[in-house]
Amino acid sequence: MEAKPDFLDAILAQPESDVPRLAFADWLDAQGDPRGEFIRVQCELARLPETDPLHSRLKQREEHLLATQRNALLGPLAALPLDVRFERGFIVSATLSAGTFLQHADELFREAPLREVCLKEVQGQLAAVANCAHLNRLERLFLTFNHLNAADIHSLAASPHLQSLTTLNLGHNRIGDAGLTALAKSTALPRLQHLWLAKNDIGDDGALALAASPLLAQLKTLRLNGNRLDDAGVRALAAANTAGLEGLNLSGNPFSDAGALALARSPCLNQLHWLLVKKVELGVEAAQLLQLRFGVRLNAEPLT
Repeated sequence: MEAKPDFLDAILAQPESDVPRLAFADWLDAQGDPRGEFIRVQCELARLPETDPLHSRLKQREEHLLATQRNALLGPLAALPLDVRFERGFIVSATLSAGTFLQHADELFREAPLREVCLKEVQGQLAAVANCAHLNRLERLFLTFNHLNAADIHSLAASPHLQSLTTLNLGHNRIGDAGLTALAKSTALPRLQHLWLAKNDIGDDGALALAASPLLAQLKTLRLNGNRLDDAGVRALAAANTAGLEGLNLSGNPFSDAGALALARSPCLNQLHWLLVKKVELGVEAAQLLQLRFGVRLNAEPLT
């Protein structure tokens, strides 16, 4: 078999271009490898609108290849216990245990242009994960339901390998105020735009720390639903530099009318596309003022 050229470098250098992907598809076709067809099908699907008559036929072919050629499509990664998502012919997202990630990170990032990793069974291993230089390639890191605490987040916040991260999901852990404070003080997240912290036992102290942090000004979406935010924390967020914030989820927090009125009167929330305050006990006036200020954007479920 002809030696495999280093196509991944070219794909990483031109992530939006199909040219290096299709060049790799040509090479795979010459080797009789079904990944060549799969790359072509997914590249074409990404280009076509769903209304195009060809789209449904290509979608069926994509599903057939995924069902019948999974090991071939995964290549050297087929033996690993992981779930993946493909885009334009290549694995861009992987869900796996922290142990598997740490053991096989070199192989994962050598074989796939990964942009997103979802880690399970992370408890006790986040410091090691945070030390992995391959994190530099990631745009999205999901660490939900891992029993993470403030000490874990201190390790993450000190990582030198999060420079490309745009989305960090820490939902359903127990990082508390100390964990959010560590993130708020961190300089390791210069590109972060989406911070998701649902159900993390975060109260006013954490919200105050975030409100005082330059990190908040970077964010486009912030999810703090299911925490312990009272009026002081909500007022701090409403008064902070949130001019770029497009989505804010405060549902399921124990703040009252005073916090809601601060949101309704905030001069800093003009860019919000959605504001969720479900499961918050509000009086009629506060609820009406929120509705008047945000209209259809209030409690409109976001797509992501």
